[in-house]
Amino acid sequence: MVLTSIVSASAAVRGCTPYIQEASWITSALGLNRLATLLRDEGKLDESESMFRQALAVAQHAWGADQTDTATIETNLGDLLAKRGKLAEAERLLREGLRSREKVLPPGHPDIFDSEAKLGGVLAQEGRFEAAEPLLLSAYHGLDDASVGHAESKGLALSKIVDMYTAWSRKDPNAGKTKLAAAWKTRQSNPQ
Repeated sequence: MVLTSIVSASAAVRGCTPYIQEASWITSALGLNRLATLLRDEGKLDESESMFRQALAVAQHAWGADQTDTATIETNLGDLLAKRGKLAEAERLLREGLRSREKVLPPGHPDIFDSEAKLGGVLAQEGRFEAAEPLLLSAYHGLDDASVGHAESKGLALSKIVDMYTAWSRKDPNAGKTKLAAAWKTRQSNPQ
């Protein structure tokens, strides 16, 4: 009787193995993402990049591309790469993250606007101001309309807008962006 119970229990556990493995992958991806974020915040950028890359590989294996956690890791890695000057790879990852978020999240979700701001910031860093402008303005206004709790993301979008218009006016003084840069700087100095 006891042996039969043990055999039955063992069979039941083997039947759960795929679910246990999936839970393990999910836990690993999320844990690596958290660790990478902590390392980034401590200024350990090489280690952070390595952890984000591992987290992304695990997330893509566990969930595939079009999933919110995969998109978050893509966005986090892309943002870190942008800060490190690896703009081409950052742009690719941020585009993938934005595409995934637009596919799986409802329109107007703050994470979509966060992705727009980060991608727009990279495009502005590359001097592609015409492509950056609509993304950054959409992100700022979307985060401005979003529910409470997005002040930091809104502030980052605003900062990227100021940087974009400032760089644009330096690159092309005749583009008419100097007044826009000044107006956005005023908004930055007097947040609402």
